Formats: sequence, structure tokens, C-alpha cells
Amino acid sequence: MQQLYLISRPADDPIMKPVIDMIFSAVAFGYAPTLVCIGRGCDLLNAENEASGIQTLSDFGDYQLYYLDNVEPTPPINQGASAITTTELQALINQHSCVQSF
Repeated sequence: MQQLYLISRPADDPIMKPVIDMIFSAVAFGYAPTLVCIGRGCDLLNAENEASGIQTLSDFGDYQLYYLDNVEPTPPINQGASAITTTELQALINQHSCVQSF
């Protein structure tokens, strides 16, 4: 199943702990989800935020990681995420059979 997660909540939002666990599970089971961080959702890409787990996500398998360009705040470029435009985001949404927004 092609899963796309649109994440606009900060990493310290209480709802994000189960969401992060769900993303880990998807990766561990080989679903190779696509994650798009938007605005405050880019907190997930903060290397100092141990709660995010993004740094160790790659140990479990494949995933694609993006952030929406021109939306503040944006993550440091060295976090392995690629910038995409709103047009590219719409194309991603159209390609995925399961889209979840948090």
C-alpha cells in the first residue's frame, strides 16, 4: 500500500507519539511510506529532537522524506529531506492510495 503522511503538527504535540509509532511500523513492515513535513511539522526533522526518531528510521527500511518549500519553518537541508513545491505535493497526493494528515 502506498502511504503518504502529511505532517503539520510539531513533534512535541501529544498526538504525534502514536503517529510516529505508526510510521515506524509502516517502515518496519516494508511499506516504504512517503512523509511530507509542513511548517511546524518540520520539527520532526530536528536532529536534536529525540522524540522524532527520524534519524534512526532508515535503520528499519525505505521511506521518502520531503518538506513543503516556502512554508516556515523549514528544516535544515542536511536532514535528508528534499524540498517540494505545492504542485509536486499535489502530484504526490494523487499517486498515493492512502493519505493521512496530522
